Amino acid sequence: MTNTFKTKTADYLRGISENIIPAAPRLDAIVAGLAEAVRRCEDLEARHQRAAEMNYPRAWEESLTVWHRRFIARELLGPAAERGIHQRPRSAAA
Repeated sequence: MTNTFKTKTADYLRGISENIIPAAPRLDAIVAGLAEAVRRCEDLEARHQRAAEMNYPRAWEESLTVWHRRFIARELLGPAAERGIHQRPRSAAA
């Protein structure tokens, strides 16, 4: 159970998994979402089936595109990192 917000719409969240119960960020909707979660929690077979059908990256290689890796390198190591200038230092024995 999670709240919806801007691009994190109910349709988007359900597209990831039917196990995700989206709720508007209002008390009544959150209470209803929690009640739905309690109702569903005992149906382990359905939960496992929906988990097997989840539509999300299952490895970092699938999650982090080239754009993501460049952004991380730039933000953590500076603009030169995007050009491959910042590399792991070689050991003295190498």
